[in-house]
Amino acid sequence: MADKNLVSVEEHDGTTRYRLLETIRQYALDRLRESDEEARWRNRHFAWVLALADESFEPLTGPDQGLWVDRIAPELDNFRAALRWAIEQKLPDAFRMAPNLSRWWVRRAHLTEAREWFSRLLDAVPRDQAKGDRGRALSAVGNLAMYQGDHDEAERLFRESLALSRELGDARRSAYTQTNLALLALVRGQYADAEPLLAECATLARTLDDASLLAVNLGNLAIVVHARGDGDQAARLSEEALTLARGVGDSVLTSQGLSSRGRAECRDGNLESAEASLVESLTIAGDLTHPDAATQGLEGFAELAVARRAPKRAATILGAAARLREEIGLALSVHEERDHTRVAAAARAALGDAAFDQAWSKGSAMELEDAVRYALNDREAGKP
Repeated sequence: MADKNLVSVEEHDGTTRYRLLETIRQYALDRLRESDEEARWRNRHFAWVLALADESFEPLTGPDQGLWVDRIAPELDNFRAALRWAIEQKLPDAFRMAPNLSRWWVRRAHLTEAREWFSRLLDAVPRDQAKGDRGRALSAVGNLAMYQGDHDEAERLFRESLALSRELGDARRSAYTQTNLALLALVRGQYADAEPLLAECATLARTLDDASLLAVNLGNLAIVVHARGDGDQAARLSEEALTLARGVGDSVLTSQGLSSRGRAECRDGNLESAEASLVESLTIAGDLTHPDAATQGLEGFAELAVARRAPKRAATILGAAARLREEIGLALSVHEERDHTRVAAAARAALGDAAFDQAWSKGSAMELEDAVRYALNDREAGKP
């Protein structure tokens, strides 16, 4: 039995975890460093963390993704320790952790921290080592940069990743990185450039028989096609993307697709359909406690509230979404900024500055669960 004077015991979802008290942990670490055993135990710890990251990669986009997010959530300090050791020792195997853990970091921690860890790793390990894994890491860090609005750096990282994939003849990895470049054109608001890139990437995904990749490209292509005024084609693309996302069991991709479809339906004046899409989207995101997907769903509800002449509700939801973006370091993309500005301006014009700011402040005080509950509360939907 563990000595409770030395160990703290934590119970979480039926699992017992033991943690050394900080003074004892530091003392043990100091003694380890004085011995010849530190490297052996650090490497064993790194191997355990790497195995967990590898094991989590597929489940984090499958039907059990919520369970896996919760499973690895308590391991943040272990991830940090393993990455610190990998950087010190220049361990190329750690590149495998970047695409795996970056998915989780978006869900439960700040993007800045994840980007800093993996950028340091890329700088530490020589460029000629583990080129395939390095290419995947470059793409993962590029995604983090894109999420934070650092588009030029994202493009640099994506292009370096694409060059490595092509050098190694990795068609699947090349297709994924080309998809990232196409998405970057979309988030920059460069629709004329994004459309042919997304169409090409969708063709590549079909050739590779990759349903997830195809769903991503078709969903993004639907956004571009709708923006240029072809609502019917956009609806067909969106429906195919959602069918694929549901088929592979990717709840986050499904939530994001529903949010995009709901906003398109709202702009087309189909408010009942828009509400149904947004309710399903935000329900999924809320169940997963996924801040990125929840933010997209909330901003869709704000747009719907403006369309229904409920500006106070819209301002409150926008405030809640802004808080979530700030908490994880998620920037508005150029194309999102256009919609955000339009919706916020309409709500402010209807309410006046003081009432708008008060409603926004109310929303910005909400935690994720509170914001989701507020947006899904039908009884509020018609209130101004």
